[in-house]
Amino acid sequence: MTYKNTQKIKEHLEFFGYTITDDSKEGESFDALTCRHPSYYTLRIYANDSYGDISAIVSGFNLAVKKKQEFLMALNEANYKANFTKWSSPKESMEKGLLVADTYFIGYDRQNFGFILEKFRNELDKYLQDFFAFTDIK
Repeated sequence: MTYKNTQKIKEHLEFFGYTITDDSKEGESFDALTCRHPSYYTLRIYANDSYGDISAIVSGFNLAVKKKQEFLMALNEANYKANFTKWSSPKESMEKGLLVADTYFIGYDRQNFGFILEKFRNELDKYLQDFFAFTDIK
């Protein structure tokens, strides 16, 4: 880990039960963390001392050709309603049945980061329900 804020973020998440893997590469302008929790979605965090990105990549979507248009409409609706998250499925992700939600933050302050993380997780829980029609989950 290169950046002080990334170390603080790592400690913050470990306190809440996440297991952190440092995927940072030397010479990059950010640190990369994979954050796993036993009862929640895996998060990817890219951060330096100025700003960062929190991402959740959710898999298991069955996107037959006939459902792709409906899936894209659900993405648009989630982006319209969401306050803290941006929802996407880039072409290469869509082909693999992946959905990405992310949000951004400036610097690190324990209270503000906790607030952003809470809002991010709340929106994941709220809007992921709209995508269950595109999974094999019954």
